[in-house]
Amino acid sequence: MDRVTVLFVRYLGSEATEHVIKEFFSLRYQLGVQRVKRIKNYAFIHFNYRSDAEKAFEYISSE
Repeated sequence: MDRVTVLFVRYLGSEATEHVIKEFFSLRYQLGVQRVKRIKNYAFIHFNYRSDAEKAFEYISSE
């Protein structure tokens, strides 16, 4: 489990495109996002490092 770098996010609005999601985490939080796969109202966000995925989880959990 310590190599997992993918974050699952659900309940996304239609305006949250793959590009918007990637920019949100890359620019707002300066995290290394490798790619985003959006399906319907959820997405899998692939980060470069586990530490980036953990930080992203903390950020979105606190909002």
